[in-house]
Amino acid sequence: MGLRCVAEGVERPEQAAELRTAGCEMSQGYLFSKPIEAMQIEAFLISPPQRQGGRGRVLVVDGDKDSREGTVRKLRLAGFETLEAGTGGMALDLARKDSVDLIVIDPHLSDMHPLEFGSEIKNDAATAHLPMLATASLRDSLAP
Repeated sequence: MGLRCVAEGVERPEQAAELRTAGCEMSQGYLFSKPIEAMQIEAFLISPPQRQGGRGRVLVVDGDKDSREGTVRKLRLAGFETLEAGTGGMALDLARKDSVDLIVIDPHLSDMHPLEFGSEIKNDAATAHLPMLATASLRDSLAP
């Protein structure tokens, strides 16, 4: 049928592992982030935490260089400071060593499942507070 599965209400790593085994590639729930109202995300994007010399710092994670660069360009034009990562491993390193305010992630990472990435972020005291925003690219809408 070519349908995709998105599981909701995933709260524990064991649930995420079972879903991956069953072929479910995407999920959401408290394991990754507490529910955030759309207005909260909009407010952050309009008026993020102020840093010296700029707005917020956003870590953009996307294995597709063109998509990543497009996202970075738009964020910089809006006044955000950005960091870039082409893999989940690189993103984890950057999130742990550099102070970021938001992670924008494409769910199609080449080196790790997005559930694994979310678990790594949420299980690390240094990064557990970070909100994550998953994006969909044009290739997602064209997929069979």
